[in-house]
Amino acid sequence: MTSAPVLSVRGLRIEFPVGGDRLVAARDVSFELAGGECLAIVGESGSGKSVTCLGLLGLVPGQGRVVAGEVIFEGDDLLKLPFEGLRQVRGEKIAMIFQDPSSALNPLFTIERQIRDVLDVHKDWPAKRKRDRILEVLGAVGFPDPARRMKSYPHELSGGLRQRVAIALALACAPRIVIADEATTNLDVSVQAQIIELLVGLKDDLEFSVIFVTHDLALAQHIADRVMVMYAGHPVEVGPVAEVMANPAHPYTVGLLGSAPTGESHRAHRLAAIPGSIPDLRTIGAAAPFAGRCPVRVEGICDRVKPAWTSCGADHLVACHRYERDGREGTTWNR
Repeated sequence: MTSAPVLSVRGLRIEFPVGGDRLVAARDVSFELAGGECLAIVGESGSGKSVTCLGLLGLVPGQGRVVAGEVIFEGDDLLKLPFEGLRQVRGEKIAMIFQDPSSALNPLFTIERQIRDVLDVHKDWPAKRKRDRILEVLGAVGFPDPARRMKSYPHELSGGLRQRVAIALALACAPRIVIADEATTNLDVSVQAQIIELLVGLKDDLEFSVIFVTHDLALAQHIADRVMVMYAGHPVEVGPVAEVMANPAHPYTVGLLGSAPTGESHRAHRLAAIPGSIPDLRTIGAAAPFAGRCPVRVEGICDRVKPAWTSCGADHLVACHRYERDGREGTTWNR
């Protein structure tokens, strides 16, 4: 892994109009991604993980839009590129693996046709070279008998094979960055492990960087170098994954870890639920986003002031008034 960032995201803000209000789905999101690195973005549903990744590529759905920030890639701000310029980045230099391969793949076309369509957009190659590349990427992702099975339609494949095809689509043009958006959520545990192992191996062999979106911190531990925890559209903790797992500094991170089953879970050890639910993203304002659910909130401060970033270790940052005031004493409520 190199130290030079291949992607720098600064102050990203994404809004959706809801009636006469604005729903802020991602607020002041900043991070860097190094060459060959895997950054996991972790949080429960509604935390802003997926919409942040869609915002990087100008794919925010509906009437949502990026209203502030920079996304610097290869010296360009992707948010300022014209449509055609951004279209050339998507798929060729930054590719995305979507959550549900059944929806991402077109049921009317064969696997070969769908990968060839990606190459047709980005590569001025002769037909034979494109076919060779299709066979190459299908073989790289462990697709069985690619010369024969690439004639299959998505409905003829298992969920695990469809996910392998989705990965092959993302790798077809040898991108520098792959965004995996909950890429293993709909798979059973054994297939999920295979896909994670596959992604790790391909990342190391082909030397691309990964943004891995998941709600599961334990899963992130197996693939990521660093982790960014998001809550209600806000990044709240970021650091090396081993450090964050061993020494979580934000009460929300502590809650995520405490609510996840482990190999040591048993009937006598009840999982700790995080009380409440994600707040209305139209009403958070200047408060600490987790204040309404936090058992260690600082009264009179957390409900009024957004916390600044505080260092809690080498390359480990947290945005928490309690940690800023009391250190780790305020983060042990369910561990």
